Amino acid sequence: MSSRVNLRLRLVLYLGDIVERQAEAFYRDLAEHSPDTDIRRLCRKTAEEEQGHRILIQKKLSRFEPFPLIQMELDILDIGKEYRTLFLSPPDLNAGLKQTIEYILDQEKRMEALYTGFLSDFATAADLRPLIELPKQEGHHLEKWQKLRDR
Repeated sequence: MSSRVNLRLRLVLYLGDIVERQAEAFYRDLAEHSPDTDIRRLCRKTAEEEQGHRILIQKKLSRFEPFPLIQMELDILDIGKEYRTLFLSPPDLNAGLKQTIEYILDQEKRMEALYTGFLSDFATAADLRPLIELPKQEGHHLEKWQKLRDR
């Protein structure tokens, strides 16, 4: 595997770990504070799934040796800064159901895009093939939230 692909994989794993952690915290908090039973139930389930994604990512990330960052690597990490803000600016708890779900749909679409952008890199590394499922799993989250929004 080329050093560029190796670095891209480390980037997506690093970002994925951050994003999955933020998503899990968001869903757990929303489950705790939402007055809607269906939202609480879906939030708990989604938080568990995000935790599973994070555990998978951490397992794969642990295979890489920690590395000192050089400018090129910092530049590549900087490309991912838009993803590091996922799930950090939720609507106020008093926001309506529609606004909250629209926020969730936007965040899940961005998570799916993060992983989709790295699918070919995952496929080239045999031991990272389980990560190929992440965009599909985030897509399932989108479908579930869309159904709840459209009920």
